[in-house]
Amino acid sequence: MDERKVPIKYARRKTFIFIALGVCVLIATIFFVSWVTVMGGFARLERSFLERNITRAREVVSDRISNISSKLADWSTWDDTYAFIEDKNEAYIKSNLTSNALDTLKIDMMIFLDIKGDVVYLMGQGLKDLPAELKSYFVNGKALSHLSDERSFVSGLIALSGKPAMVVARPVLTSEGKGPVRGAMIFVDFLNINELRRLSQIIGVDIDVQKIEGDSLPVGFTVARKDFIKGLRVSFQVSGHQSISGYFMMEDISGKPDFITKVSMPREITLFGRQTLFLFFIALIVVGLIFGIAVYLPLDRELYLKEAAERKLVGLNEIFLQLAEKSGMVAWEVDAKGLYTYVSSVALRVYGYHPGELSGRKNFYDLHPEENREMFRQKAFAVFEKKESFQNFVNPVQRKDGGVIWVATNGEPLLNSDGTLKGYRGSDTDITRRKRAEDQLEENRLFLEETMRIANVCGWKANPRTDFLEWSQGVYDLVEAPKDHQPGLTEGLKYFLPEYISILGERILRCLDTGEPFSMEVQFRTGTGKVFWGEVRGIASISRDGADYVLGSVQDISERKLSQEALRLGKISLDLALKSAKMGVWSLNIATKKRMFDGLACSLLGIDSATFNGTEEEFFVAVHPDDQERIKALLARTINRGMPYEPNYRVIWPDGSVHFISARGELVQDAEGRPLMINGILWDVTQDKKAEEVLNSMKIQLLQADKLSTLGEMTTGLAHEINQPLGVISLVATSFRKLIDKKLLTDDKLAEGLKDIDISIKRMAKTVEHVRIYARQEVLDFFPMDVSETVEAALGLMGEQLRIRGVDLEKSLESGLPSVNGEPHQLEQVWINLISNARDAMDEKEKQIRQGKWDVPGYQKSLKISVFYDKDKGMVLVMFKDNGLGMNKQQMDKIFDPFFTTKEIGKGTGLGLSISQGIIDKHMGKIDVESQMGEGAAFKVYLPVINV
Repeated sequence: MDERKVPIKYARRKTFIFIALGVCVLIATIFFVSWVTVMGGFARLERSFLERNITRAREVVSDRISNISSKLADWSTWDDTYAFIEDKNEAYIKSNLTSNALDTLKIDMMIFLDIKGDVVYLMGQGLKDLPAELKSYFVNGKALSHLSDERSFVSGLIALSGKPAMVVARPVLTSEGKGPVRGAMIFVDFLNINELRRLSQIIGVDIDVQKIEGDSLPVGFTVARKDFIKGLRVSFQVSGHQSISGYFMMEDISGKPDFITKVSMPREITLFGRQTLFLFFIALIVVGLIFGIAVYLPLDRELYLKEAAERKLVGLNEIFLQLAEKSGMVAWEVDAKGLYTYVSSVALRVYGYHPGELSGRKNFYDLHPEENREMFRQKAFAVFEKKESFQNFVNPVQRKDGGVIWVATNGEPLLNSDGTLKGYRGSDTDITRRKRAEDQLEENRLFLEETMRIANVCGWKANPRTDFLEWSQGVYDLVEAPKDHQPGLTEGLKYFLPEYISILGERILRCLDTGEPFSMEVQFRTGTGKVFWGEVRGIASISRDGADYVLGSVQDISERKLSQEALRLGKISLDLALKSAKMGVWSLNIATKKRMFDGLACSLLGIDSATFNGTEEEFFVAVHPDDQERIKALLARTINRGMPYEPNYRVIWPDGSVHFISARGELVQDAEGRPLMINGILWDVTQDKKAEEVLNSMKIQLLQADKLSTLGEMTTGLAHEINQPLGVISLVATSFRKLIDKKLLTDDKLAEGLKDIDISIKRMAKTVEHVRIYARQEVLDFFPMDVSETVEAALGLMGEQLRIRGVDLEKSLESGLPSVNGEPHQLEQVWINLISNARDAMDEKEKQIRQGKWDVPGYQKSLKISVFYDKDKGMVLVMFKDNGLGMNKQQMDKIFDPFFTTKEIGKGTGLGLSISQGIIDKHMGKIDVESQMGEGAAFKVYLPVINV
């Protein structure tokens, strides 16, 4: 039989449809999930960046106030200012309150008040009297009474004539920070357009501040005020696809939420997310098509092989039928009780028993398999009682060797003269082969019927000379004709569309005359008027009665025709998709090393497609020299090991511009596993590379901003470290002046004074250098060092803040510690971060105690810093233990996550501990935390030593 004439099964089309639908659903599902997940992630990232910018906006305002406070501290703790409040001397005004004093200090107002609250001196453009708002708060509100010692100060925001301003007030004390307090100094700096622009430049986003009760608030501030009334802490507002803004309230100097601050930033993250998802969707379609084809082709091959096996099985069935005809027959007689009285000699071949072993020794039912023997015996004797004959009763027989055969039993009753049953005479014919063949044939028949049903194939027989036509049941169903209708060939051809009738009739006649088989695709019109495509096949045959016929089949191929059309449209869609995604197609012939690039691939590589011959040399001329060896190595790995080819490389266009290319390819092998080709795609990722560089730059800037933010918190301590040496220099200069006036300055006294000045200058230079090195961007330079020295250096920058905040500091630094291989300035950053966190946690606990949330009588802030060698672990342990607010387990589980903070908005970026953990990881160390809510926290840092 010619296998090419066998119809293609319906299952192959059905498989294609299922795979196509599955791929479409999979692509849609993946894209939908990706859209929801990725865009949700980008939205959260955008919101996170905005929240961090809000935090930075709070911090930059707070830093500006702290900067003003530091400047004010230099003026308020000065003997000359102390005297001026008392005597109002003109010399102080001429020497210090010059016309450019406010510009030098970068403030708008300078106010001197005595202890009663009366104005001693005012300085500011158009300032003639103490503003009513300041008078209401500091004089009438008795805020001056809180400025009682060197640690006390008042700072914050206030509305002056409806305009937001930063205000700082400190008590006037001597240069040694002692009293009694003679009055107060107040610095004022308005948050005008210039100041807001300067603050915006610091953090890289736009900032605006409005009074919450303003008469003509912009629209965004009005919406934010409504959100705050509803209880929201931050109001987020999106301005189309261009920008996103965050609004938050800031308290005035009295703690009242009196200002709304706006932070705006462009929506670059969301735009990048949309572009990324678009490219992902295009790539997903391409991958889905490739995946669907890769899955369908093996299945189609498997179905075709199964069809061939089915044809062979039909041939085997004919052999089984011939063998089933050759069987043996055993003649027997039994008495009325079933005992054999006679058995023919064939029993030895069929049963395995000699006739003498059965006659008078065994009953017929003894040969039945034991599991159903009793039931068989009862049914047999029921027939005996009726004295009925039986024919072709199929039943199993257990041979002497234990094997089971099947026999067809015929039996006739033997009667006595009085009509009673004497016994039965009959025969057993061995039909085991036939039985097995019949069982197999039935199974094959059912399988063939199911296969033909799935493939929608049915048969026909015709003779055009006699107008004979015979249909199988399937044809009636296919053309929707009545089951009792038996048309001739001429009438049957009318179910085809007119343009096919004459052609099909000629093909059938030619097949009958010449024996030439045929196959053609035609269109039917059913009895109900439905039109569909079918494939008609025919082959000449001679029946047993000598008549000539054409045997054929009919198969509904409507779905296949639709699939072919869909495949054609799919190829067009694939070409359009590749063009839309700007993806080029390429292939490499491994034997010839020839490359094929389509037009888009050539344009992406900067290659002239008109002159490109596909040689290796032509391709590598376009590739950046630094990437050539890497590409060759990846190609060799793919060819030799079958690994995917997935490089990213640079190409140089004829105009000299550099472009980034991403390529993907898979190896094609022959049946023996030899490599033949690499097929793949490539696309331009230059924009993605630029976006990646921008994101990396933003990350570096964010880490540096966190370090500078920490440095801003240390300005008070730095001012103290610089003011003390300046005080020494000033004291020596004053002493020299008096000795010169009295003509008592000797060389010894001059040398001693100059030595003090030199020491003070070196101390200031060391402090400034320390700050400069700390503020620079990360440069890793590991060397053996003493951890205690880095802790002392961090306390040198933070100690003054702890003193001003009233923190009792307890140090326990073990001497003679083993050396640690590390970078001191990075470790200082970790210690400063842990000290800052402890300070803020203790401030928060103190605040909550005042609010009545905790009952801790006589609470005193305490920080214990210990450095010692842990012999059990063989590591240096640095521990920071505070008695601050502490943390619960949920907070502890997330404390090292980036952007997670336990502080309120405006008092933490959430990056400090994440950065610290990264630094300790680089030092091959470990950082742990122990804490309970309300009991404080203990951070333990373990660092490996070099030599013990």
